[in-house]
Amino acid sequence: MGRGTQGHVLIDIIKNSNGKIQRVAEVGVWKAHTTKRVLRACKDVISHYLAVDFWQCSNHWHYRSRSPEFWDDLYFKACGLMYWFPQLRVVRMDSLTAAKLFPEKYFDLVFIDADHSYESLIADIKAWLPLVSVGGFLTGHDYEGKPPGVKKAVDEQFGEEIEILPEYVWVKKVDK
Repeated sequence: MGRGTQGHVLIDIIKNSNGKIQRVAEVGVWKAHTTKRVLRACKDVISHYLAVDFWQCSNHWHYRSRSPEFWDDLYFKACGLMYWFPQLRVVRMDSLTAAKLFPEKYFDLVFIDADHSYESLIADIKAWLPLVSVGGFLTGHDYEGKPPGVKKAVDEQFGEEIEILPEYVWVKKVDK
């Protein structure tokens, strides 16, 4: 499983679902590398792929110095993928607002890789978990990575109910 990126781990999850994962949301897209990788490998299975990011400056040290043009360029590059992947919809807004656009149990897999602070991840989990279908997966990145808030938030919300896969991907199967 996994071959060097979280995208490969997601591809394995999708392919091992035997066609049960058709509607995917990626929350936190950044440069759309995961988006592109997953859609290339799974375009025959995925009917709807939502890519959500607000592509704007945040208080995180790594992003503060980026210009508005930098963020616009990332957004437009992600939008350009819609030409090649008609099932892709790119949404430029914060994750909590985007979650309100969909009915409960709509997605088969939601991958959270947005703001890695404890508070933001708790909010994302609470907003997106109800949108995952029974038998689907809520997943995320950087479980054991640099931001300690991810592990704390995931452990607090799910305890032993998660599986940790390669590339620090955490997975919660939704049973109800």
